[in-house]
Amino acid sequence: MRILFSVCATGMMFTASSVAQQPVITGLLNNYSFVQPGLPNYGIAQGSIFDIFGTNLAGGYTPLQSVPLTTTLLGVSANVMVNGVTVPLILYYVQPGQAAAILPSRTPVGNGEITVTNKGQTSAPFPIQVVPSAFGILTLNGAGYATAAVFDSTYKLLDFTSAINSGEFITIWGTGLGPVTGDEAQLQTPQDLANIPIEVDIGGVPATVTYHGRSIYPGLDQINAIVPAGLHDCFVSLVVRTGNVVSNFASIPVAATGRTCSDPIFGVSAAQIQTLSNIGFFVRGTIAMNKDVTTTPGLTPSAPPIVTTTESASALFIDVPGAFKFTGSLFAGLGASLGSCAVYGINASGAILGPNFTLGTSLDAGSALNVTGPNGSALLTVPNPSIVYWYSKVFTTGFIPNTGGTFTFDHMPNDPESADIKAPIGAKITIPAPLVWTNQGSITSVNRSQGPTVTWTGGDPGTYVSIAGSSVASSGSPVGSYFNCSAPVSAGTFTIPAAVLLSLPPSSIVSASSFLRVGNTTNARNFTVSGVDIGIISGGWSFTTNLTYQ
Repeated sequence: MRILFSVCATGMMFTASSVAQQPVITGLLNNYSFVQPGLPNYGIAQGSIFDIFGTNLAGGYTPLQSVPLTTTLLGVSANVMVNGVTVPLILYYVQPGQAAAILPSRTPVGNGEITVTNKGQTSAPFPIQVVPSAFGILTLNGAGYATAAVFDSTYKLLDFTSAINSGEFITIWGTGLGPVTGDEAQLQTPQDLANIPIEVDIGGVPATVTYHGRSIYPGLDQINAIVPAGLHDCFVSLVVRTGNVVSNFASIPVAATGRTCSDPIFGVSAAQIQTLSNIGFFVRGTIAMNKDVTTTPGLTPSAPPIVTTTESASALFIDVPGAFKFTGSLFAGLGASLGSCAVYGINASGAILGPNFTLGTSLDAGSALNVTGPNGSALLTVPNPSIVYWYSKVFTTGFIPNTGGTFTFDHMPNDPESADIKAPIGAKITIPAPLVWTNQGSITSVNRSQGPTVTWTGGDPGTYVSIAGSSVASSGSPVGSYFNCSAPVSAGTFTIPAAVLLSLPPSSIVSASSFLRVGNTTNARNFTVSGVDIGIISGGWSFTTNLTYQ
């Protein structure tokens, strides 16, 4: 359970067991950002709301508490000790596996430890990293990414059909701006934390901030800002920087005119968004095709680099429930609108903590899909239909010509008509000749304190450029961050923003997990097939260098 707003959450009350087992703490995270320990922007800020994860934390469940808050719920209390100073936490709710608390502003900054006591049983100490400020943005999905829970000046929640315009005010909600004075268990008197330096970047452009401080609710912060001029699209990036600590990356919908956004690089028009918003669910079809050329340094300084080429395609048809339609970048995936960036965490198992593109029920489009191009045909098959109907194929090198070509995706001839997606599909995409990443050879590592700038020439006008990368910590907890930025192909150059670099951990070993990639992808095209409300197809190239982030 997350605190989505400090006045609403779900929960049920159960009777606590009479005999409590010893609590065990397994993790601490900002209640909104979910930034992972080991990343440079991790930390539990003074005065912030944070989550305690573990087992036997409580003998039952409480709902979200209203003010005045207390330091004990269901016989559960928690203390933090930093630099010899012990401070009791203020509790919002407790559950057996999770509790939410406010770290009082008077807690000293530094490394300390936290304990939870449940019915007289106290946990082993767990390390806590207390920082002055580490803001977390509230998102609609409660997971710390995708569309932010942002309001306009009339207190209306932004969504794809209630988008903001450039020049208008927005209110951003979150926690972790920094410490305040007074009793943090009571309703708060809003105070602008002018002593805390702040930058709010929207679409990569610094916005004018008119207020940043506590709301009336304990631990809950608000930021009022003005959307910079010239921005539009559905996945415009939003990130908050306090000093050298950046928040999680989220997005907001910005309409060029009216109140319904569109995003041409992801193949969604304002009219389509409006139509989809009026139905309880929709069926989305996505087809993607890509040719990647990866360069890895040789095993010794004098050895030539190793170059590998991978050509692949995938297709997925999903019945998306209405509740999930516009809360998780279901069109953008891991990408961002033109001029914007998205950053996602990578956990210890190597999974990117970002949108689940398979959210919903996958649909059967037949035993395989056939793709035909300049050099013949191939079949996209489903490795495990009992889990998801994800059609995929890794081609023999040369299936996608180096000069590009036109490809058509359809059902197999004479495929039985028992599938959910009926024939014909007839989705077609033309992949043009790729751009040239002109300074690829000179970027052998990334300095996280500045740059780098990537440059390119060429590229079809109907494409955009994706600048993506990943850095995984080489020591300690194996966590990392993945980023993806979008730029117009006509720009010819792009400098990775400081906010992105501040989210990346250093990596000292060249591996497939630490890379910089420049891609050239077609603006998504729509295709029409019976039973699919919106079909999106795209294709392109990517050029990858495995390197380190210093």
